[in-house]
Amino acid sequence: MTTRAIVIIGAGVIGTSIATHLALRGERPLVLERHHVCAGTTGQSGGVLRQHYTNPATAALARDALHIFKSWHERYEGSPGFVQTGVMLTAGADSEAGVRANVAMHQTLGIETELLSAAAATTIENRIELAGCTAVSWEPTAGVADPVATNQAFAATARSLGVDIREGVEVTAIEMASGAVSGVLTSTGRIAADIVINAAGAWGLPLMAALGHNLPITFSRHPMALIHRPAEAIALHPVVLDVHTDSYYLPRGNMTLVGKLGTMPHDRDVDPDTYERGVTNAELARYRSAAQARFPSLARGIGLGGWAGIYDDSADAHPIVDAVPGATGLYCALGLSGNCFKLSPVIGDLLAERVVAGPAAASSLDLFRFDRFAEGAALDRAFESMSVLA
Repeated sequence: MTTRAIVIIGAGVIGTSIATHLALRGERPLVLERHHVCAGTTGQSGGVLRQHYTNPATAALARDALHIFKSWHERYEGSPGFVQTGVMLTAGADSEAGVRANVAMHQTLGIETELLSAAAATTIENRIELAGCTAVSWEPTAGVADPVATNQAFAATARSLGVDIREGVEVTAIEMASGAVSGVLTSTGRIAADIVINAAGAWGLPLMAALGHNLPITFSRHPMALIHRPAEAIALHPVVLDVHTDSYYLPRGNMTLVGKLGTMPHDRDVDPDTYERGVTNAELARYRSAAQARFPSLARGIGLGGWAGIYDDSADAHPIVDAVPGATGLYCALGLSGNCFKLSPVIGDLLAERVVAGPAAASSLDLFRFDRFAEGAALDRAFESMSVLA
């Protein structure tokens, strides 16, 4: 086949996944990254691989992506650092009906999940205290992966297939001529292109705005705290998405990453370049208190500080992955929030298929189509606090 001049903006997990899957189809895209691989929001992700979504189409994508993470070596170089810890999602009296309906729907999709009583859940993880919970969704085959390792593995795979990833090259504009992409302007000069894919995360929006597309995406700050578990509780525990108290607990080796599912008012509408990346003493104290309530053994854990990432949330908390209307050859994969690390293998594969085979290909991507907001077809935001969980 004849390859085309394809430029991908951004070398995060989405950009490198798209590059890998294009290369597997015979294309040789050029990836431009203003800093270095994994320098953006990917490295700040918690790395949860859950399948619990309200939307069945999204749940099916998460199911397929989990299978890929578990069989990584059949497809790609390196390792994503997948660990099958299982994922628990708590429910209380106000949320149990919704969680129960989700579990029933997931089972029809072939997702291995069940709804447990709080007592039954504690037989799986006896260190957890589930006061106030009426039920727990349990995904035994789900777990966590290493976002940095995953991003680097995609980059290594892409390079092994002949993809050029140029680090330290910032794209400053996307060039158009007669309604079609003609190239990109960069910090090192102009590069001609037949196709441009904007996967630059938070930093991709100004490039779209310059073309007249002001996407409904905002940025929010999400701080996290890291606690080293005490010797008597050092073993891995499941991921716990504590919807009942708006917190999460993620195992990272001998440590537990603690954060808040929702967003504090003062952390909304932040600037991705100037937001506070550290955590305050008050935030550390709040997370430590939450952790001790669910995992009493963490009272003896050692706090190791924390960090804050950002989510780029679309108006309906789902990504925008599609060809850009009125701009032949331009595609975007933006508004991915903390939601899409787990979907990165399937998003990269589907968008690559659409680029190669045409707009009617990869119909699963229609869920994330560009025009849905203008059409008044935004997706359901049920369990909104979960929709921005990495």
